[in-house]
Amino acid sequence: MSSSERGSELLKDVQATVQASVERELNARGVQSLNGLPENLGRVVSSRLAEEWGGQLVYIPMNIGRRNARIYEAFTGDNVHELAKKFRLSVQRVYKIIADERARRKMPQLNLPLD
Repeated sequence: MSSSERGSELLKDVQATVQASVERELNARGVQSLNGLPENLGRVVSSRLAEEWGGQLVYIPMNIGRRNARIYEAFTGDNVHELAKKFRLSVQRVYKIIADERARRKMPQLNLPLD
């Protein structure tokens, strides 16, 4: 797959993600679709990205904390290999993330003095 094909796929994914996100937010608020707003907004966002950054190599950082929380929440005790594949990590890294999340979540709450 050429870089232009990957870029085109990325913009299609952005468009679909924006559309789905807007639809989800509207539905959560009990609002009916507003004359194709989700579809139009998805196209506008992807077009704007292409105009602003088209042809450039753009790095989009991952929210590691959110990823780790998702791994921990999806962990059932016997699905480490599935999680490693899904998140493109080694099995050892998934175990480390689970251990770190478990430790982080068990941190005791600090008691503040009442004085």
